[in-house]
Amino acid sequence: MPRLVRGLTYRGDAPDPSFSLLSSIVVDPSVAGTGVGAALQQRWCAGAAVAGSRRAYLQTDHDDNDAVRAFYRRCGWVESETTTTPEGRRLLRYERDLAALHEPGPTQSPTRPKRRSSR
Repeated sequence: MPRLVRGLTYRGDAPDPSFSLLSSIVVDPSVAGTGVGAALQQRWCAGAAVAGSRRAYLQTDHDDNDAVRAFYRRCGWVESETTTTPEGRRLLRYERDLAALHEPGPTQSPTRPKRRSSR
């Protein structure tokens, strides 16, 4: 029960006030691997940058979480710190530099999810 309460009330322990917290990202398992999750986190990062954040952070489980950890690395997040909850759950903090999202660049269309074939 304490873990559930902490999860519902967690608002982050920002390493710096200029950081934004990506608290949760979830996609339906039927669209896993199609790019939907990558597009969601990219749009969130772009929104955080527009709002003035220079960096972002998130926490996820350290153990038995290889696919999620690989996802965040592919999306440009960098592992920064491991912590342990009072119950012994190891969490891994990721950070991402949003400065490049502030810089003017060529207009790009948002990432479109890949469509699954209906075979």
